[in-house]
Amino acid sequence: MLDTLTLDSFRPLVGSGFELCEADPAAQLILIEAESLLGIREKGPAGFREPFSLLFRGPADLELPQQICRLRHADLGELALFLVPLQPDREGSYYEAVFT
Repeated sequence: MLDTLTLDSFRPLVGSGFELCEADPAAQLILIEAESLLGIREKGPAGFREPFSLLFRGPADLELPQQICRLRHADLGELALFLVPLQPDREGSYYEAVFT
């Protein structure tokens, strides 16, 4: 399923929650950004998916290591995404997933 998802699959979901399937206690990551990894003037080859990144914010006390996480979303169902932790701040912990 992951190979069929595109940036346009996630853009309408910015602001919505993704449940961490294995979190105890239950935790949710909010999709706060879905961005293209191509420059404005670049264009990918025909037939290939545009590379993009997703930025999630979780609770400040959530500290996930770099790993594949199972996430569940009401519209997309269950996904296994490789999440990389980024620098946390007062608003929470941040994680990035990159699709190439």
